Amino acid sequence: MVTDSSVASDRMLRDVDWKQVVFIAAGVPALVLFSMGGISATIGTPAWLVWTISVLMGFAQSFTYAEIAGLHPSKTGGTAVHGATAWIRYSRILAPLSLWSNWLAWTPVLAIGSGLGAGYLLSIFFAADSTINTWQVTLFDLGWITKDLTVRLNSTFFLGAAIMLVVFAIQHRGVLRTAQISALLTIASLLPLFVVCIIPVLQGSVHAANFSPFTPLATDSSGNVIAGVWDKNGWLLFLGSMFIAAWSTYGFETAVCYMSEFKNPGRDMSRAIIYSGLICIVAFVTIPVVFQGVLGTQKMLDPGIYSGAGIGTAMASMLNAGPVITKVFVILLFFSLIMSIITAMAGSSRTLNQGGQDGWLPKYLGYVNSHGAPTHAMWTDLVVNLVLLSMSNYLFVLAVSNCNYLIFNFLNLNAGWIHRIDNPDVKRPWRCPTWLLALGTILSYVNAFFLGGHHPDLRLPALRRGQGQIPRPHVSGSAAAGSEGAGAEARRVLALFGPRGWPRVVLGGLSHLLDVTLDADGISDHDHTRGRGSILTPPVFRLYTALIANSRKAKGLSSLRLRRRNQAPVTGGGVGCARDCGRPFS
Repeated sequence: MVTDSSVASDRMLRDVDWKQVVFIAAGVPALVLFSMGGISATIGTPAWLVWTISVLMGFAQSFTYAEIAGLHPSKTGGTAVHGATAWIRYSRILAPLSLWSNWLAWTPVLAIGSGLGAGYLLSIFFAADSTINTWQVTLFDLGWITKDLTVRLNSTFFLGAAIMLVVFAIQHRGVLRTAQISALLTIASLLPLFVVCIIPVLQGSVHAANFSPFTPLATDSSGNVIAGVWDKNGWLLFLGSMFIAAWSTYGFETAVCYMSEFKNPGRDMSRAIIYSGLICIVAFVTIPVVFQGVLGTQKMLDPGIYSGAGIGTAMASMLNAGPVITKVFVILLFFSLIMSIITAMAGSSRTLNQGGQDGWLPKYLGYVNSHGAPTHAMWTDLVVNLVLLSMSNYLFVLAVSNCNYLIFNFLNLNAGWIHRIDNPDVKRPWRCPTWLLALGTILSYVNAFFLGGHHPDLRLPALRRGQGQIPRPHVSGSAAAGSEGAGAEARRVLALFGPRGWPRVVLGGLSHLLDVTLDADGISDHDHTRGRGSILTPPVFRLYTALIANSRKAKGLSSLRLRRRNQAPVTGGGVGCARDCGRPFS
C-alpha cells in the first residue's frame, strides 16, 4: 500500500520506472576507476582483456538475476534477498549469508569512493606537500593483517565523511529524488568523461604497440619489469585480476534492488538490469582499452593511476590538456565517484532494510521514513564506512569486499535453478532462457575458482624469495618508485586471499563456504567440524549463528511462499513473497 507522506511506514513508495533506475545504477561504470590501476599493476598488458571477459560474464549472469527478481515483486534489497528465499528450505545459515555477503560487498564502495573523491579535491586545491595533505594521526596498526595497514585520521577521512553525509542527505528524500539527482550527475559528468575517452580513438592516439607483448608482468634478475610468459604463475596472476575485476563489472545487478519501488515491477525489472548491463559493457570495454592503448603498460603502472588519484591527470594527458582542463577532468571524475556512492548506498541500505523486515537482520533496519527511504539502514551504512574510511589501504578493503561478493554471486546464481526446480509453476514476468540459466550456474563455479584459485606461493616469486615487492619498471623519477609500490601492494593484497592467506582475515572465513563446493568429498579441508555436517569453521559458524539468531523468529520462515500462476499480480505497495499465498518452501 502507498503510505501518506506525513507518517513513517515500513513500506517503500512505487515512484520510479526502469529508466530512472538505470540512472541510479549508472554509478557502476565509475567503479572502473577504483581498480583499473590495481589490475594493471597485477597482470600488465592483458588488463583490458580481463575487463572485457569479466563484464561479459556479468552480463550473462544478469539474466538469472532478472528471473528470480520477478518472483518477488514486493521485495526490495536485490538479488541477495531474492536468492535467500530459494536457500531457506535447505539451510538457515545460507539464506542470511546471502544477505550478509551482498551487503559486506557493496557497502565499502561508500568508503572507497568517498576516499578517492576526497583525494581528488585535495589534489587540485592543495599542493602535495602542503600540511593539509601530509598531516595524519595513526590510531591503530593492523600490520598483522597486511603490511602497512593502519587505522588513521587525516584530511581525506574528514572530507570523505562529509561526502558521505551529502549522499545521505540526497537519499533521505526517497528513491525518486535520488533518481533525479543521479540523472543530472550522469548527464553532467559521466557522459562528458565517456566522450573524452572516445576522442583519442578518433584522433588515432590508440597505438597497437601498447597492446604487446601480450604477456603478464614478470621481472628479470635485476628486478626490472619485463614481458612474462603464460606459465602457471602467469595464469594465476590472470585469475587474481579476474577476481578483482568482478567486484566492479558485476555490479549492475543492483538495478533489481528496487522491486518494491518500481511502478510496474514485472515490466521495469528486466529492462532496468539489461539496459544497465549494456551500458556497463560499453564502459568497461572502452575505458580500459583506451587507457592501455594511449598510455601503455609502463604509464599504467604509475602510482597515481594505481591509487585512482591520478586518473584525471592521465585523461588530460591523453588530450595534451593544460592545468585548467586537468582540474575540470578531476572535478568531473569527482562527481562520477559521487554517483557510485549513491548507487552503493541506495542498494546496500535496501538489502539491510529488507533483511530487517523479513527477520534475517536486526529489526531496526526495517524502518522506512515518510519518503520511503530506509534511513536506519543508511545510518548503519554510514557508521560502518566511517571505520573503513579510516583504513590506510583501500585496495585491501576492496579485496575483502570482493571475497564476500563472490560468495553472494555463487549462492544466487545457483538460486536461479533452485527456484526453477522448486517452483516450476510460479508465474515469472521474465523467464531466463534455460541455456543462460545453465551458463549462469557454470559461471558461479568459475567465480568460486577465481576466489580460491590464485595461490601466493605459486603466484608471487618475489614474495616467495622474501623480497616483499615487485621490482620497478624502466621509468624514471617518482613514477619508478611509485610503480614498484603499486605492483607490490596489489600482489600483497592478492596474496592474502589465497588458501593460506584466509585465516589472517576475519571476513576471509566466509571462503570456507566455497571450499566445500570445490572439494571432492563435499566437506572443506579447513572444516574442523567434520562429521557434523557443518560447512563453516567453528568460529565463523558461531559468528553467523549470532548474526542470525533473530532469524528463527522471522516472518514467514516456516511458510515462505511464492505467488501461483492463477493469482492476480501485485499492485501498489504489495507484500513480499514471504507473506503471499502459494506453495510453502518448508
